[in-house]
Amino acid sequence: MTIETDPLMIKIAFALCGLMALYVYLAGVLNLYGSLSAFFMGLLIILFTDVFFFMVLLIFLFLTYLVTVWKYDYKRGRGLGEGLRGERGLKNVLSNGVVATLVAVLYDPLEGLSPGLASFLFIVAVASAAADSFASEIGVLSDKVYLITEPSRRVPPGTDGGISWLGQLSALLGALLVAIPGLLLLSSSTLDIEKHTLPFDNTVIALIPLFAWVNSQIDSVLGATLQRRGILGNNGVNLASISITVLAAALAYTLFMHI
Repeated sequence: MTIETDPLMIKIAFALCGLMALYVYLAGVLNLYGSLSAFFMGLLIILFTDVFFFMVLLIFLFLTYLVTVWKYDYKRGRGLGEGLRGERGLKNVLSNGVVATLVAVLYDPLEGLSPGLASFLFIVAVASAAADSFASEIGVLSDKVYLITEPSRRVPPGTDGGISWLGQLSALLGALLVAIPGLLLLSSSTLDIEKHTLPFDNTVIALIPLFAWVNSQIDSVLGATLQRRGILGNNGVNLASISITVLAAALAYTLFMHI
């Protein structure tokens, strides 16, 4: 694992992450502990990769905050709002961002397995978190919600494991809104940067949003089973589903990109 040692770049990383943490806290995107955890995750991402990986994380934060506060009063009135003003906390930040951060830290060994693998998995991890957030925050606005493990069983919006057509389409939208800029920022075809070895081809373009959307299905299944039984909480489900998705994506990438 190679970490950035240039003093200037380290100072820039601290400054960028500090500004990001301060802004998301003051803007009500994250609470204090959530902002601090985002600071350290952002710092690790920049130091082990580069600032463009960090930009993908910023896109995720911006988009998920927008859907969180969209019709927030209505969602809060139904007991489905996040935090006091839509802000998210430490556990939520960790459950959604720790896998992407781990991928960044393991950049070198992952690249040793297959060129472009680290970038691919990083985008998949962040896009997966976005897909789940979009499905949850927009899907709860639907009145026609069904349990994923019992498609004929109608349940109240916000039920663990509940799905709707609105939520499914929203998950795909969230996946695409992170996957597209993520590919543009990290692929080898758009920016001539040493750490950007991800090919910009049809297989990669299709696989990233597909896996991110599948992640929301895995999340719903875990929610309908383990979460409803009290085995996992919501954050545990998020972490488990993203982990499973990234492992499956790693296998698919190594198989498809070597055919």
